[in-house]
Amino acid sequence: MSMLHCRGCGKEIHESAETCPSCGAPQKIAGSGGGKSKVVAALLALFLGALGVHRFYLGQWWGLFYLLLCWTGIPSLISIIEAIVFLLSNQQNWDNKYNDGVSSGESSGVAVALLLIVMFFGGVAVIGILAAVAIPSYQDYTARAQVTEGVALLSSYKTQLAEYHADNRDFTGLENSDLDGVNSGKYVDTVSIAMASGDTIVLVATFKQTGVNAGIQGKELRLATENGGVNWACGYGIQNPVLIGQSQLAPKYLPGACK
Repeated sequence: MSMLHCRGCGKEIHESAETCPSCGAPQKIAGSGGGKSKVVAALLALFLGALGVHRFYLGQWWGLFYLLLCWTGIPSLISIIEAIVFLLSNQQNWDNKYNDGVSSGESSGVAVALLLIVMFFGGVAVIGILAAVAIPSYQDYTARAQVTEGVALLSSYKTQLAEYHADNRDFTGLENSDLDGVNSGKYVDTVSIAMASGDTIVLVATFKQTGVNAGIQGKELRLATENGGVNWACGYGIQNPVLIGQSQLAPKYLPGACK
């Protein structure tokens, strides 16, 4: 026997009572309409939760926050959890909270069946959302780690080139064959001179087409100086018309010191 509280005097009465035996206050009849169904709320949370529709259904204005933040994916995760919480809620507690203590007359069997469905599809959705966020981040992390090899190879020429400029006062005429050092690696295909003129020299590390992250395949990383090797900059600190059109590495893959 399911009991609820009288809307007039607060005494416990049977859920089917049309009036309170104690005070005579009229009661809503179960299933008479106007009540909030936890099954409906759970379905709205599962399929339209990102927009806060389930909260609007329950008469809660703060569903607006779900709508404003829907692009982040956070409301989607929260609403899946809420759908499960709704279905696990005790029916009487639900009615007391959302239906003024009036029974909605819902079948517990329907709620249990829907709960199993929500948990299954909710789990799939959560895994999908986490994968959509984690995989790109991991790919970017991997690419940046591979780019550090290019930075290391280019940096190994700093001392050699600074000494060359100190002896000759000019980088003009330097060729790739003049670079004395390692000019390839696990991820780097070649190290070459893109420009050598006066006090300016630009080295370029070109990444391989295979065996590296897709974001940096065939891309180029620069190391340059404009004052004979006193100061160096990696990335694209030197913008020279001669270098326009080169296959530049996307800024997000550059080490922090190069940005």
